[in-house]
Amino acid sequence: MVVGHGFDGTSTVVQAQDPEHPDYGSLELMFTGAPVELRKWVVHDGAGGKTTVILGALETGMRLPSTLFSSGGGNSSP
Repeated sequence: MVVGHGFDGTSTVVQAQDPEHPDYGSLELMFTGAPVELRKWVVHDGAGGKTTVILGALETGMRLPSTLFSSGGGNSSP
C-alpha cells in the first residue's frame, strides 16, 4: 500500500509498505518526469538492510516475446 509520496528536487518518490506487516520493510520508487519513467527503487528490508536498483538508459519501441512475461520467465524447454 502507498504510505507516502514526495519530491526530492529531481524525482517523485513513492513509498510503499505492507500495512499489516510494516516490520517486513518498505519500498521506495523514484520516477522522473516528461515522460514519467521509473528510474530507481530502494528496498528496505526488515533487518535494516537496503538494496538499491538504478536503471540505465531505457530502450523503447522494442518487440518482446510474450513468453518473457509468463511464469517460466522465457526459458521454456521443449
